[in-house]
Amino acid sequence: MENLKYVNVCYDSQLNGKHISLFELNVLASDVVWDYYIAMKNREPTNTSITALLGSINTIVGYVAECGKRNQTNSMKMGLTAMSDISDHEMKKINGYKPLSSLRSISKSTQLSWNDCPQFNIYDSLPEKIDYRKIGVVTPVRNQKRCGSCWAFTITDSVASLMLLKQYSNDTQLDLSVQQLIDHDQHSLGCNGGTSDSFKYVQQYGLTSSKYYPYLGRKSMKNETKSSYPIVAQIKAHCTLSYQWLLPDRLIMQALVHQGPLYIVMHGEGPNLRNYKSGIIDGTNCSKEPNHAVLLVGYDHESWILKNSWGTHWGESGFFRVQRGNNACGINTEVAFPIV
Repeated sequence: MENLKYVNVCYDSQLNGKHISLFELNVLASDVVWDYYIAMKNREPTNTSITALLGSINTIVGYVAECGKRNQTNSMKMGLTAMSDISDHEMKKINGYKPLSSLRSISKSTQLSWNDCPQFNIYDSLPEKIDYRKIGVVTPVRNQKRCGSCWAFTITDSVASLMLLKQYSNDTQLDLSVQQLIDHDQHSLGCNGGTSDSFKYVQQYGLTSSKYYPYLGRKSMKNETKSSYPIVAQIKAHCTLSYQWLLPDRLIMQALVHQGPLYIVMHGEGPNLRNYKSGIIDGTNCSKEPNHAVLLVGYDHESWILKNSWGTHWGESGFFRVQRGNNACGINTEVAFPIV
């Protein structure tokens, strides 16, 4: 393969503590598959998953070759991840964001005027960078598994971060129940997707902890009443910013600085994202039609910093970065945040 000197720049061989090389001489695809399932303990291979994994291997090899041709020294790195053996069909199920029924400028979950939502002046000064992980208000990365519940993870994560930011809680491991939303929220379709409108449930009923209502990765038939478990977090309202045109970067940045980590949407399919290990995603080969909700936790001079719900064996220990300034993967489409 040409430009092998760029392998270390463009490829990350580590997966769950195991080295998996795609570029050593005489390496066989069967060896890579074997090593992958050793690294991904407790995961049984199937014909479908192996086919998807082989597709990911081809994608990674092709990406590294192109990366080398461009002589890039600060490229995004790709490699095998916990998502590499998931088929396109399964990815469509996992990406559970549903577009709002109608675009609106700014909506609030109470009956108050939209003018009561925080107003942001895009011309106000902003810090050069911000990362809420550094001040301890971003809870640990979780794993939605094969359920299209990204919307629920992002909503509960944003509420947890707000509880910590406003000092309603000092539990940095605060684990709000995603399963409660999946089972009881009438604004969503459970594992078949949801929207930021599900903040309304949190306003009305509050959220308990996963300790009392653990995640199953599927909708359950739990019949408890809303008062069957202790409420550990509740909000007064929420705001959604969603225009008929793209949200300016500076508006998103103002909301992030003043409100804390944000619910944000983007396109979550495609082999590049599935096999992302580190660096900045520039949006190449990525649709701008959002289908996945993630948590925006920061920004720097060139990228957004985001928290995913695909576990820690993907990306930068479950986090990732997307290029700012070009609506990469539709990232400028919609943001939402809770209010206490």
